[in-house]
Amino acid sequence: METNGKFEVAEQDVEYQSLAGKPWLVRIYQPKGAGPFPTIVDVHGGAWHNGDRNNNGGIDRALAANGILVAAVDFRQPPEAGYPASICDVNLAVRWLKAHAAEFNGTSAVGAFGNSSGGHQVALCGLRPRHANYSSLPLPNHPEIDAVLAYVIAAWPVIDPLFRFRYAKEINNQEHIKAHIEYWRTEEAMAEGNPQTILDRNEQSNLPPLLLLLKANDRNHPLEMQERFIASYRKRGGSIEAHTFDGLPEHRMVPAPSRPETMRFIEIVTAFIRRQTEIQGGRLMEKTKSDPIIIEQAGMRMTVAHRQGLGGSDEGLTFDITTTGSEHAGKRILRFDCFYKIPHYHVGASGGENAAHKMKEEGIEDPVHWTLEQLKTRFPAMIKQAGYEEIAEKIDQQSITDQLIRLEPEILARY
Repeated sequence: METNGKFEVAEQDVEYQSLAGKPWLVRIYQPKGAGPFPTIVDVHGGAWHNGDRNNNGGIDRALAANGILVAAVDFRQPPEAGYPASICDVNLAVRWLKAHAAEFNGTSAVGAFGNSSGGHQVALCGLRPRHANYSSLPLPNHPEIDAVLAYVIAAWPVIDPLFRFRYAKEINNQEHIKAHIEYWRTEEAMAEGNPQTILDRNEQSNLPPLLLLLKANDRNHPLEMQERFIASYRKRGGSIEAHTFDGLPEHRMVPAPSRPETMRFIEIVTAFIRRQTEIQGGRLMEKTKSDPIIIEQAGMRMTVAHRQGLGGSDEGLTFDITTTGSEHAGKRILRFDCFYKIPHYHVGASGGENAAHKMKEEGIEDPVHWTLEQLKTRFPAMIKQAGYEEIAEKIDQQSITDQLIRLEPEILARY
């Protein structure tokens, strides 16, 4: 029941997996109302080796009171297991929540919140949702569900574990040095499971909208590390928003009016989630897969929609770029069919020399995000390659990029 613009909150623990007979739980913070409510997983901090699903209870209750369904995750930690076990658990928890969110009046579009080492983990999961090593745990009865995140919220994350490890050695922080070694074992692993190096290597990855929350004068998470990541994420075409706070605790924050920065924290997180999930009047306004998204510019129209292929045996998200204008409207320039079974694309009209290029044969593992990356970085060149040089010369790449970044959550919701 909603009260004074807030929701009452119900809490319960639910098993999301069992390993060797041991149950692993999520704590559900459910707003009492009809929903559907925007839905997130919460991954706690603790230097990868301590804490549990209750760590962020104060934050989770405050978000649920604002109409957000939260599932706080327990995951494996040293000495039981190090990297990448916790990432596998979080990946599975995201898929589990997508499958079960409706039972708690949530949505299958799932975002993620994490702080400190939890911020590292949600960022890494956001970049690599389908990574073979991370998605190895099966989700019974739902092999079709992936761990793609609609958005990521990382609070003072250890965004570059290798940088932080070397920094800890410089200042002789034995607690952090020990935690890194217990979880990662080697510097090679710290570089491999590292959001910063993923961007530096230009690794093919998802780039979900990202909210970065930082603490002023934070000696545990150096500003230099955060600023480098922000610049790299934007350089790759990702949408990232950053805010800095004074006087926030490292862990177990309990938002209260007597601590204004904690309330500002909740307000910014809530507003970001609502922007990503198109909240209006406290309720999620879900789009149907059939509603097209249209971008027009310089004699071309880009139509993004979920469609079936010929014969109805395959389906998925299609990016169809055609000409506009009175004389030659509707001629195909490019088309990317990000189908579930056989994703492919056409340069020019389909058929003949411009027959489908099969994405999997070209080593493209994530058709939708690969297509978005091409459109955000190479759109005029691709139009020129298709034989429409006059249109290519008029295209404003930055405008196209900005529109696609803004529309990306809505686009992904149709996949």
